[in-house]
This record gives sequence, structure tokens and C-alpha cells, in this order.
Amino acid sequence: MRYHAETAGSAVQAKAKPSPPARKILCGAYAASIRRLAALAPEIKLVFGAHNVPVAQPAVLAQLVAAFDMVRAGKVTLTPDSPGKVLYKVGDISFLMRAPKP
Repeated sequence: MRYHAETAGSAVQAKAKPSPPARKILCGAYAASIRRLAALAPEIKLVFGAHNVPVAQPAVLAQLVAAFDMVRAGKVTLTPDSPGKVLYKVGDISFLMRAPKP
């Protein structure tokens, strides 16, 4: 998942690709990154997502944080996707992640 937010004079990127041994650490890093981006929302003009809707309003950042918090808290039902992957969907926001180990 990658989000690129552009302000009047700068650009900020957050990137996370969870893998089994470091999954919790990376998920924590991703959560911290999207929180930093959400805090910049008043200064951001547009959000350029790398997937799905290519351009979004800054309000999507608060929704992204809330959705990811729900996933991490286990409040979102996963849907099996491609082999070894699961999809978590919260409203218009979805996260494609490695399937949890049984």
C-alpha cells in the first residue's frame, strides 16, 4: 500500500509491505506513517493513492487511519483473496494483506 500526499510545496510518501517476521513492526510503522499524513491533512490539497481511486480528498486520510486501526484491532472480517492473501474492507477502503498463519 502506498499513499502520496502533496502539499503546496512538498510531497510526503508512506509505504508498507507486511511480511511474516516483521509484520507487526511494519504494520506499526505503516500506522505511524498514515497518522503523520492524516495530521498534515489541513495542508494537503490532494492525495494520490497508488491503488483504486487515483486521486482523493485529504479527508480520506482520517478514514484510512480509522480503517487500519479497525483491522489491527481484529474488528474487520477478512475475505480470502488470491492464494496466500486476504482482503479487509472498511467502507470504501480496503487492505490486501498476507493471510494470517493458522
